[in-house]
Amino acid sequence: MSRHESQHEMPPRTTLTAAWRLLAGLTIALLFTIALANLTAKALGSYHADDNHFAGAAQLIVEGHSPYRDFAFFQMPYGPYVMALVLKLPGLTYKYLGLRLVNLVFLVAAVALLYFTCKSITGRAKPAIAATLLYASSEYLVLAAGQLNGYSLSNLLATASFALIVARRLRPSMAAVTSGVLLGCAVGVKLYYLMLAPALFGYALVSLSRGNVRTALQLAGAWGLGFGIALLPACAFALRDLQVFVFDNYGYHALNATWRDTTNTGVGMSVAGKVDFLAEVLLNPAYLMVGLSMAVFFPSISRIRLRAYWTDRREFHVLLLALASFALMLAAVLFPKPLWPSYFLAPLPFLIFAGASLYALRRETVSASSRRWEEKMVAVVALVSVVGVPAQMKSIRTSAFTQGLATVKIRREGESLRRALEATERPPVFVSFESLYAIEAGLPLHPRFGGSVFGYRIGDLMAPHLRERCRILSPSTVNDFLTAQRPTGIMLGRSRYYEQYVKELGRYAAEQQYRLSTADLGGRKLYLKDTRDEK
Repeated sequence: MSRHESQHEMPPRTTLTAAWRLLAGLTIALLFTIALANLTAKALGSYHADDNHFAGAAQLIVEGHSPYRDFAFFQMPYGPYVMALVLKLPGLTYKYLGLRLVNLVFLVAAVALLYFTCKSITGRAKPAIAATLLYASSEYLVLAAGQLNGYSLSNLLATASFALIVARRLRPSMAAVTSGVLLGCAVGVKLYYLMLAPALFGYALVSLSRGNVRTALQLAGAWGLGFGIALLPACAFALRDLQVFVFDNYGYHALNATWRDTTNTGVGMSVAGKVDFLAEVLLNPAYLMVGLSMAVFFPSISRIRLRAYWTDRREFHVLLLALASFALMLAAVLFPKPLWPSYFLAPLPFLIFAGASLYALRRETVSASSRRWEEKMVAVVALVSVVGVPAQMKSIRTSAFTQGLATVKIRREGESLRRALEATERPPVFVSFESLYAIEAGLPLHPRFGGSVFGYRIGDLMAPHLRERCRILSPSTVNDFLTAQRPTGIMLGRSRYYEQYVKELGRYAAEQQYRLSTADLGGRKLYLKDTRDEK
């Protein structure tokens, strides 16, 4: 073939390459669209029984009550206050839907933040796209979209804390103090993020200072100052009644483990069970793909002179920070009993950051020819993501269509509840552990129901004086409470979460001759008592 003929063949080849790039770009865009659609469908279309506890706490705050003092709340206090701000938005009619939408915004922001952080670490867009696609399509993000339990907000804050301290966008002192504030806020939402503090504090002390002792002390002090300032409101709650604060954030969880042991309703309760659970998590595509990539990258950097990299290489410091953060958060989420899959969102970003750091180090230690396959890593991740598309489409169909947008249905059923109670001809006093219905109906909540079914099922395991101090209802005290309140309406939930209290409240309704309402409440039972029944 002549040189002229060879040159004549080049344009079609270039055109073919461009077509493949266009097809690859469209495929990646489609996969991201499906992942975000799945998150959105889960956020708008699903209902989770735990949401009653978190939304109920936010509503009680709106009504002027305070967690720990006026009602039981078994987490750190910042999350309900953020949700209370959402509930106060003027013109917000669909309150549950509004809460879920804000929760979705936190998740989408975390996805965007992960992309920019990975790009900052690697200096390249392709590995950042691959990492972000794995993250956006992971089941742990989808689980967080379907719950109001603070996972989304705390995950965003902790990821932002990591991102700001490793990205060279701010002055070291500003990066340190801002990182400390963000992690302190994350701890104020979920206590187990406290485990990240030693890793980020150590990074500020060692890496940001670049070996200067005076600078190290200043930056570590700045980080600690920001962290402490962010936790001042939580400390104020603790100092107001330390015993109640400690019980709600620790003692309850110990009793809940005891309750689950006795009722055999927990998973990952024993060491062997935790190992089995962890093995299943690590085989999840998001964890498995990052882990395999790190296994490939690591041998290439094992020959690096570690002393030189310890003193000179930012990527090596970021790698150590990411690995430490992942290990600490993994230990934190493995500690509770029982384990739930949603816990494992917390360590995932830091494993991805560790993989990005290894990639950045590897690129500097290998020849260009041995890097060629890395250019295809987005395609490999895309193939892995394609395997999960049928499950994602099923999830979208179930959340958005089969369940008929549960967040919207609960609003409509809440309106039915309000109309039914208004027909009793007296100011309604409504009791139920499903506080979302009262919120949508515009009814006040009783602080004693703030602990939801979580407090109810462990209430009789508590010492009576502590139970009263924590303002928790229990099977042995609910009858006296109802007699004193003389509620107009009693709603019984249909979830397995509510089996225990349904018996006591149903028995009380029968003894007091409440009538069963015909209001459409999604299969739940509403018992009413008119003023005429008392005359």
